[in-house]
Amino acid sequence: MLTDEGDQHIVDTITGLAHRFGLLVVAEGIEDEATLNLLQNSGCDIGQGYYIARAMPPTEFGAWLDARRAPCAR
Repeated sequence: MLTDEGDQHIVDTITGLAHRFGLLVVAEGIEDEATLNLLQNSGCDIGQGYYIARAMPPTEFGAWLDARRAPCAR
């Protein structure tokens, strides 16, 4: 997607189609910031991959998630 404009068009098309049907778009395999930024600009709703976090045991997930939650605005 970073090096092939055709791939970017495919992602944009799939994202747009999914949103027209009221679906969320999940991107898998995000391995770097540039890819994450492109996906966010394409309207991707959810992402996962090594750039975000490596696989972890369930016992570690809660602490990982808590460390990344934004404090509530007051």
